Amino acid sequence: MAARAGRIRAMIVAADAKLAAALQSALQQHGMEADMAASAQEAVALFAAFRPVIVVIDCALAAGAGLVRQFAAEPGCGVLAITSDGALADGAQDQVSRPLMLGEVVARVRALHRRIAWPGTPSAGSIVVDHAGPSIAREDGAAILLDEAEYRVLITLLDARGTAVSRDWLGRVALPGIPVGDGQRIGAVVEALRRQLVAVGAGAGAIRSVRGQGYVIADPAMFRRIGER
Repeated sequence: MAARAGRIRAMIVAADAKLAAALQSALQQHGMEADMAASAQEAVALFAAFRPVIVVIDCALAAGAGLVRQFAAEPGCGVLAITSDGALADGAQDQVSRPLMLGEVVARVRALHRRIAWPGTPSAGSIVVDHAGPSIAREDGAAILLDEAEYRVLITLLDARGTAVSRDWLGRVALPGIPVGDGQRIGAVVEALRRQLVAVGAGAGAIRSVRGQGYVIADPAMFRRIGER
C-alpha cells in the first residue's frame, strides 16, 4: 500500500468505545479521516476496506500486540501503540502512554505520517533538514549535526506548520526526558536550536517566541526535508 501525502487516513483499534470515539473525534477535528474497530477481526476487515496509512492500536486489547506486528508489516503503514507502561510495543513505530492527552495523540499521528508519507520529498526552501543525520545545512553549505533534543524540537515545530507550540507541549511531544513543567530546560533546548539555525544562515528570527503561546517557525517554507527516520 503506497503512503499518501494528502489527507491522513487513520484507523483506531480499541475495545473501549469511549476511548475510540474520543480519538476519532480528535483526529477528525484536525482534518483527518478516521474509522474505528473494536476487535482484531473487525480491524483486519476494516484495514482491507479503509486502507489507513496510520493505525492507532490500544495494546490493552487482547490481540493488540499481534495486530501491532501485523499492521506494522504492511508497506506504507505506520503503527502508533497506546500502552500503559511506557514500553514500545514490538513493531510499533511510535507509542503514547496513559493517561492519554488527545492533542499528543494527534501530534504523534501527524509526525508518524510525515515520516512515512514524505521521506525525501522536498518543500521549497534553503535550509535542508536531513532526518538521517540528523542535521541541518544550507543548500550549498556544510551540515551541522543536531542532538536528539534539538532535532525533536525542530521537527515538532515544523509539524505545527506555522502554529505556535507551547513549552508544555514541547515537553510532552518532543522532550519526554524533561519534566513538562521545567520551562527553563525546555527553553534552553530551543535556544540551542536557535544557535544551530543561525550557524547555517537561517537567521536569529527563524524561531519566534510568541508571548503567552510558545514558539513558532517564522517561515516553514524556508525548510526542506530529506531522508527518512
